[in-house]
Amino acid sequence: PSLRCAILTGTGRAFCAGADLKEWNVKNSEGNVKDVERWAENGFGGLSNRHGKKPIIAAVNGLCLGGGMEMAINVDMVIASETAKFGLPEVKRGVVAIAGALPRLIRTVGRQRASEVALLGRMYSAQQFFDWGIVNKVVKLEDVVQEALKWAVEMS
Repeated sequence: PSLRCAILTGTGRAFCAGADLKEWNVKNSEGNVKDVERWAENGFGGLSNRHGKKPIIAAVNGLCLGGGMEMAINVDMVIASETAKFGLPEVKRGVVAIAGALPRLIRTVGRQRASEVALLGRMYSAQQFFDWGIVNKVVKLEDVVQEALKWAVEMS
């Protein structure tokens, strides 16, 4: 109840690189994956269908791929480092991003750009996603978390 704003960030060179597709493929081929394990009830990271009303800021420090991008697209604000890279590369392995990113991506950038992101599996820069309205602000890597904290304080 006392939380006013949450900040998500990563460590090292990645915000979140998504699910381990090799492990996922092994479980799938063995038939050991239940539907609940495949697709979390509330999307990747529990963000796409979240019921909470508190704002969430993603402080994207690096790679933001697959499920990581599904999380970032479903938060309220995104602050990204100038070196951050975004994408849904899983389509190149025959996996579709269905854990919550696509509806919000379509609403944010339109059907054609969303189709490009979802169907081509390309990587996009933080600046490109800023230009498209997905990222709110691009900052130096060392300033990502501090900038997110400033925004959180300003909200509360």
